[in-house]
Amino acid sequence: MLLEIIKDGIYPIHFNERNEEIDSPKYRLEQLVQTRGTFYGAPTLFLNLGLCNLKCIKREAICNNCFKKEVQKVQLEPQVISNIIRNNIGNKKHLVITGGEPLLQTTALLELFDLIKDLNLVITLETNGTIYNEEVYSKVDYISIFPVLTAFSPTNEKIKKVRSELKEKMALVSNESIKKHEQKRINIRALQIFIDNCVLDTNKAFTFNVYVLSVSDITELKNDFLDKLKNWVPEDINIIYYGLKSNIEIVNRCVEEGFNFSTITQYEQ
Repeated sequence: MLLEIIKDGIYPIHFNERNEEIDSPKYRLEQLVQTRGTFYGAPTLFLNLGLCNLKCIKREAICNNCFKKEVQKVQLEPQVISNIIRNNIGNKKHLVITGGEPLLQTTALLELFDLIKDLNLVITLETNGTIYNEEVYSKVDYISIFPVLTAFSPTNEKIKKVRSELKEKMALVSNESIKKHEQKRINIRALQIFIDNCVLDTNKAFTFNVYVLSVSDITELKNDFLDKLKNWVPEDINIIYYGLKSNIEIVNRCVEEGFNFSTITQYEQ
């Protein structure tokens, strides 16, 4: 079973699967250390998987992981990825599995986990929370959940604005795919299982990392997600402001609710 990943989606690396030194790009800060969540600042190896079950449009740009472009993705055997991890992990203790939606590739992901279990890495799973898999859950240490709000849904108006980008990436967005996005983006049952299992298992932890553009997005988060979930506390919620201009209203609302606040910095734009 192969894992589909973003091209150059294992980073930072300086050696290939044969432990041969390679020419590495100049990595950005967020490709070297974690820039959100519990392990903020930790030197980390990232594995960026290439499949997603949603079609997000962030601000006025499409999400490359959501809109498939073949030339940007490669398929690798778990053994090859395991070798690359071993040859590049160095003194790092953390591995982040991100995407896309990693839980679309559970079989190959579980094979990879078995191949690297002797490294005793702290493994973070970044997920949109629409899928739950018990076997994958048992293999990871920290679940970073990114619920998708309507601010990032692919509306017809947004699609018109990014049409040239979609054409360049040969991506198709139909009314049916928009409908499927809305049907899939909220799975309260899966989210509740993640929360309940982390509460019961002291060796596991979770955080809701939620991108917002306005105060109304926080209201939507409460109404559509949090009010329907149990066993969470405000400290479990990290609001990430994705706007271009400062917004003190969002900060004040986070203070009022007891949520953590962070912002997308310039290097992540």
